[in-house]
Amino acid sequence: MTAERKNSLYYLLGEVMTGEMNSIATESLKLWHMRLGHPAEGSVKELVRKWLISADASSKLDPCEQCILSKSKKLTYPAGIHTSTAPLGYIHSDLWGPAPVATIGGGKYYLSIIDDYSRKLWVFILKEKSETFQKFK
Repeated sequence: MTAERKNSLYYLLGEVMTGEMNSIATESLKLWHMRLGHPAEGSVKELVRKWLISADASSKLDPCEQCILSKSKKLTYPAGIHTSTAPLGYIHSDLWGPAPVATIGGGKYYLSIIDDYSRKLWVFILKEKSETFQKFK
């Protein structure tokens, strides 16, 4: 095969062959199913009928694990069992650190507190982890 350069692109000079297969041996339907990204069995058999791939069209395609897992759905999380009826009745908190680089003031830890009722957020920057309980109070 040769190529011809036009400006900055190369154009391949060749012939398109139709009605012929480039495969030497007949492969299994399962192998073609995996090679082509797990299409439906009918799609693979249609390619065999059109002589685009070489495989035994009379064989049956067994269900593969990847296809079954890709069609499964993740269960939703259960509804929360807590109900907050007033501010600060139920809170969420998280302590993060130590940070690889300290802040200008020397803080290496971050404490976040979220009120479940109002969704108000407080973030405290701490120099030491031992300061957490005092800031929490």
